[in-house]
Amino acid sequence: MKNLYGLILAGGSGTRLWPISRDYYPKQFLKLTGDETLIQQTFLRLKSLIPPEKIYLTTNRIFVDEIINQLKKYGFHKNNVIIQPADKNTGPAIAQATAKIHEKDKSAIIVNCPSDHIIKPKDKFFSSLKIGYKLSQKGYLVTLGIKPTTANTEYGYIFPNKSVVEIIKGQKTYKAGKFIEKPKSNKARSLIKNGSLWNSGIFIWQAKTILDEYKKIKKIVYNSIDSNKKYFSLKPSAIDTDILEISDKVWVVPSNFTWSDIGSWKALYELLDKDSEGNILNKRVVSLNSKGSLIYGTEDRTVAAINLKDLIIIDTKDSILIANRENVHEIKAALQIAKTKGLGEETQKPLVSIITPVLNGKDFIGNSMLSVFNQNYKNIEYIVIDGGSTDGTLRIINKYRYKIEHFLSKPGASNFEMINKGIEQANGEIIGILDTNNSYIDNEVIASVVRNLNKSSSKVCWGDVVYTKSKLDNRVAMYWKSSNYKKGLFKTGWFPPFPALFVKKSIYKRHGGFNTKFQIAADYELMLRLLEKKNIKSSYIPQILTKMTGKGLTVKSILDRITGNIETYQSWKENKLKIKPTFLFLKYFNRVHQIFKKNDL
Repeated sequence: MKNLYGLILAGGSGTRLWPISRDYYPKQFLKLTGDETLIQQTFLRLKSLIPPEKIYLTTNRIFVDEIINQLKKYGFHKNNVIIQPADKNTGPAIAQATAKIHEKDKSAIIVNCPSDHIIKPKDKFFSSLKIGYKLSQKGYLVTLGIKPTTANTEYGYIFPNKSVVEIIKGQKTYKAGKFIEKPKSNKARSLIKNGSLWNSGIFIWQAKTILDEYKKIKKIVYNSIDSNKKYFSLKPSAIDTDILEISDKVWVVPSNFTWSDIGSWKALYELLDKDSEGNILNKRVVSLNSKGSLIYGTEDRTVAAINLKDLIIIDTKDSILIANRENVHEIKAALQIAKTKGLGEETQKPLVSIITPVLNGKDFIGNSMLSVFNQNYKNIEYIVIDGGSTDGTLRIINKYRYKIEHFLSKPGASNFEMINKGIEQANGEIIGILDTNNSYIDNEVIASVVRNLNKSSSKVCWGDVVYTKSKLDNRVAMYWKSSNYKKGLFKTGWFPPFPALFVKKSIYKRHGGFNTKFQIAADYELMLRLLEKKNIKSSYIPQILTKMTGKGLTVKSILDRITGNIETYQSWKENKLKIKPTFLFLKYFNRVHQIFKKNDL
């Protein structure tokens, strides 16, 4: 099988094992059933059959560093990572990755494996793969069907057409009949009685065969293989609905190895070894008369379980799951309710959304974007909103479009209106605003922000800002040295530097975004509202985070500065806070010393 390649599908994210599995740190990166993570187990399993240089992996950009870190010690070739331009599900991902393997080897036969499945023993798995390999040589698209052990309603099923049979190595294999996705319990029992199999999501085929089927059946996906622009425009679709449910070349190999996609806490409970009371408990759990429960505590505290039965209890740093074992599949609905209440996920590896509003910023937008793309912290969602640029800005944005998760066009919108649109679009737990003429000072800024917010449990943080006269001149014209906030500090003229401000999205949800009645000082009003009025927990990072070049985007003239001062004063009235107009003099006096600090960068 010299032309056999492996393709690991590792772009998926999900919350079915919440709270330890998150959208931005899903279950494939976790150690759930042994000393290796699920993705490590998948790679090592394939490595027993396929040389490492022939094992490829398709994933989203945000997972690349984690994947390489987890697999490099096992011999994985980092150049074998195929980055999906956007998350469009398994159909486009497999098509794109298959095309790249086909370029290297026109005769390639590929075994496609999800990165988060449990499979044992290996020898039975390999026996099924070898049968699938033989069938793929005949031009079939092969899927491994698992003989069901229960009427599981969380799996898809395949009904084999037993009137069309191929015998390979003494085993009967069948032309695939109907695919049934996640049936209800009565239907699942009926399917099993009639000989249906679980759809494992493990496929074997010639690269040429599957690409030809895409060209014939799903040409819109086929045409996107070499075009990031077309790939971005695709609707998400699964390989099953794209090809397998339509093609007449699909074949199923009945397999009897133990298999699970660990799609729920109940499934994990059924897999793991239990004590004499039917419990699965980690080291920091004390049980008294509890039965049939899976209970995980954290390293920070002990869980005491008394007279519990058939429960799932998962305690993490920021969240706790408590559910009946039979109803734990309803976790997705519970999380949707949490989101509507503004209860975001706050973990050690949160998604950070960076928003850049721009209008005719061709001289600066490139530097701004590169400072985001070059961050060593890779779990970043980048959002760019254009207000109707006519100066060549869009040409620069399009050059990097494949690296931008969301691009919005809002002609005529003000700077703060564009930022509000970006906040609405953002999926991150942390949001930073990077104006067109701003850039992050180095590649560790976002990592520093995440560490600070995790360590301090703050909802808002900021650092220092330096100003330079032009993007080619690194001489510091002004250094905005900030400090921690204390109640009443705004009355002294103090306020944090907005270009280095980061806010949890949950705070925007609860307290609103930028008040666009203020054309110049909406940023000041926001910070006043959150810190002085709402007393949101905040922290200061004593280092430079942002470099600002030239004038601010909203302050371009003396009239703008006068308007800004008026709006600053009105911000206090807007929030029903008392202040004397003379505080405006304190505001300027507070910043005078910054002008004289002119260290070169």
